[in-house]
Amino acid sequence: MSSAHFAAGHGLPAKIPLLARRVATAILFSTLAACGGGSSGSFPTVAQPPAAQPAAPLYTVGGSVSGLTGTLVLQNNGGDDLAVESDGGIRFATPLASGASYLVTVKSAPAKPKQSCTVNNASGTVNGAAVDNVSVVCSDVHASICPRVLDAATTYTGGAASGEYVKVKFDPLVKKYEMTFVESSVPISAGQVNDTRAGATITGDYEYAAGTAPALPSACALVLKNGKTADGTYNVTINPQAPPTLFVSDGLVVGGIPGATIQYNGLELAPGLVIATVPSRTFDSYPFIGFSQTVTDFTQVAGTYNELGFRMNPEGTLSQSVNGSTMIGWEPNAIQASQTFNADGSCTPDTSQYSCVSTGAPWTRRNNPGGTPDNVFVSSVVAANLTYPVVGVNVIQLAITSNHAHGIMIVGKVGNQLIPVIIRVGDAHMDAGNILNNTLDSQAGISLLAPATKVAQTALTGGYIGATSASVCGVVTSPGQSSFPTVVNGQTIYPAAGACLDASASRDAGVNSGAMLFQPGSAALLNPFTSAVSSGLELDFTQPRPGLVDVAASKDFISGSTPIFKAGDTGVMVKIGPVYGLLMNGVNKQFTTYDPPNNLSKVNPFFSIGTFVE
Repeated sequence: MSSAHFAAGHGLPAKIPLLARRVATAILFSTLAACGGGSSGSFPTVAQPPAAQPAAPLYTVGGSVSGLTGTLVLQNNGGDDLAVESDGGIRFATPLASGASYLVTVKSAPAKPKQSCTVNNASGTVNGAAVDNVSVVCSDVHASICPRVLDAATTYTGGAASGEYVKVKFDPLVKKYEMTFVESSVPISAGQVNDTRAGATITGDYEYAAGTAPALPSACALVLKNGKTADGTYNVTINPQAPPTLFVSDGLVVGGIPGATIQYNGLELAPGLVIATVPSRTFDSYPFIGFSQTVTDFTQVAGTYNELGFRMNPEGTLSQSVNGSTMIGWEPNAIQASQTFNADGSCTPDTSQYSCVSTGAPWTRRNNPGGTPDNVFVSSVVAANLTYPVVGVNVIQLAITSNHAHGIMIVGKVGNQLIPVIIRVGDAHMDAGNILNNTLDSQAGISLLAPATKVAQTALTGGYIGATSASVCGVVTSPGQSSFPTVVNGQTIYPAAGACLDASASRDAGVNSGAMLFQPGSAALLNPFTSAVSSGLELDFTQPRPGLVDVAASKDFISGSTPIFKAGDTGVMVKIGPVYGLLMNGVNKQFTTYDPPNNLSKVNPFFSIGTFVE
């Protein structure tokens, strides 16, 4: 301290004459010198501070942003705000030491235009190097499900759980729709399977749904009233108690398309040997999703995905009976698989069940009948005497003549997000007069693919609307474990399977719509026309398999008086752009021992798909 300060602290006036201050200072230093303790009269030795240790190295956290069209603000560990205004590399200003944790979140998403941003590889621990793999993907969302303009010239390309490849468009001026069943194995009439609605185009009227909840503008919920071909040879039957309803959004349409009544007595190949028997079922509608824009460059599709899907076997399988001797029919099966697609359309399998099997790779661009290129992909051609891959156990396939079962992949583009959907188109051709002219490969269904990257909790917020498998398979019955063993992947199991017989489908809009409201860590299934809660889900974002959010039901999901799934049932959820996919009870555990009272399998898969509302 200065001599003036020292003086002030010891009773000396701070402002004394300059000479007096100098005298006081001299006396002070003389006194200090006398206290040094050494005979030399020098100042005492002053201890030196220890040498400064080198600072621990620090590392930055960063990555990339894509799809951004506005201003985005990110945070790391709840602070260190980072404003981003364009695609490219990002890096937070505050570095972290090795061993420190990081958590990147979205503080504020772009508002003009409104976007939703998902952080992939959002959390982890710094490990002696800079973090460079945080990936933020943004896509456009809208204040409501309604498109800004419903253009009569817009064609939506999509697929249905019936295994149909469909194109549809709407004319709002006259409230009519036009729907083409480009690929289909759905028969145009009951009692036969050879004549299908493949290639048929129907037109019909639609009306806007009445009594919609405030979050769902009625002008975007289109209720189909009728439909027939121009020559009148094919008419769809509409159940006024459960009409197919399509929810139209910017860039996509989701909901239900007209159903059908299907029944076939089967083909007797030899006395007492009958195949392809299909019990009568009337479907009011089939779940459907379609896109106004699609991608046909497979190099853009290449990547690793989680596949969630639902399929039906019309004839059923031997796993449906206790002794493995009979087939009940209409057996549901689920897909939960990992798929890695390469730029050339091929698939690289991993150890997960159905990896690269259920999809039918390699994929190539489909051609229309006239040879012009289509806007979807088609699976590899199946040889005349071979069958197309199926899911499930003990599925009967017969390919004596040409087999036309195949896959269609529609890659929708909504904003900057690609959304792949796969359809399995079945094939059944029966000829009682020529045993060599028969094919049975009729499994049909739909799958949604989402990137195998972690889903941030903030990515699943707000309201969604869509469709569920309950409209084709609601209440599932099963006799339990079968005593008839079968071999799967070299292992003998005693399987179990369910059946969705006539009148088992739901006609409840609160069950069939796929409407869901997400809140942090949970979701509620809703009736979109009343906002009444149908069921509840708890969400776990740990994601041991990146991109698969674990789900547990907190409330029974009821159709009539019977639960479609129960509280405590589990499943997984995926998110891709504005679309979610949910699969409950998708993994049907099979057992290597026969013990029906204790070996209980989940034979009632439930699949839901929906798009963001607000």
